Amino acid sequence: MTTFNNRNLGFTIVELLVVIVVIGILASITIVSYSGVSKKAIATALQSDLINASDQLKVFQLNGGLYPTAQNCPIANSDQICLKPSGDNEITYTTTDRKSFVLTATNGLLRYRMTEEDIAPVVVSSTSAPATQGPLSPGTVTDDASVGSMAWVNPSNVVASDNVYASTAIGAGVGQESHYLKATNFGFSIPAGSTIDGILVEVERSWVDGSMNYGYITDTVTSGTPNGTGGSRMIKGGLTSSTNVSLGSEWTNPKSRALFGSATSLWGETWTPADINNSNFGFAMSAVGYNGPSGTDPTAQVDHIRITVNYTTP
Repeated sequence: MTTFNNRNLGFTIVELLVVIVVIGILASITIVSYSGVSKKAIATALQSDLINASDQLKVFQLNGGLYPTAQNCPIANSDQICLKPSGDNEITYTTTDRKSFVLTATNGLLRYRMTEEDIAPVVVSSTSAPATQGPLSPGTVTDDASVGSMAWVNPSNVVASDNVYASTAIGAGVGQESHYLKATNFGFSIPAGSTIDGILVEVERSWVDGSMNYGYITDTVTSGTPNGTGGSRMIKGGLTSSTNVSLGSEWTNPKSRALFGSATSLWGETWTPADINNSNFGFAMSAVGYNGPSGTDPTAQVDHIRITVNYTTP
């Protein structure tokens, strides 16, 4: 007689659970792998679309001297261009002066951007988002004699916070003003197309005199007493801005950090990422001194200047 062992006729609960777990793991690996491949394919297509569109725009500009006024499919007039993306991709084209452009290619949460200056597309956020760069220190600090009469000694000491100072001994009398201490070359790299929201400048400074009992140093204001013609101003394209944000605050001893502007202050200017990224972007400041009865010239000292820029990505 043949005898059957019932245990060999099926799987146990434990064996079935093991098989189910293995199948689940294999399925998740497959899904993740497919998702990664799909995302890479979309990213490659977006970049390819941008490069092709940029080439079309540059040919248009080469033939006509200017970039198109707008993107339109079908083309309505000779000043327009039709830029066709692949698949489900979307392309937007903007220009403000027909001498530059911003291209954006989007698919779902993936977005790339390219300007006339870029040699390759740049990945950006899928939605607008606040961002910050800095605080960054200047690469160049100089004495600028366009205001005041007292020169800054060792202005390059301002590039780092190390208690090594740039200084100026402001002469006798009321309202003697220093030259500008001019800090530039901060090395910002704000993404093209971003909106500048605000600029914060921080200055580490102090003052001293022979007795510490007479005289004082203040930020330059253009009215009141003491006053001058300089101030605390941003530098845009190498030129000082028209807005002086100084409040005439007295400098302290020991050293303290003074704040100018804020995360939402534009200093009375309109800014683009190119303005901020320019090596001539920066900050200029002057100081005014009052020499008291001691007859000792008060000395203004600046240890460090740094700038933080707040912006919103497209």
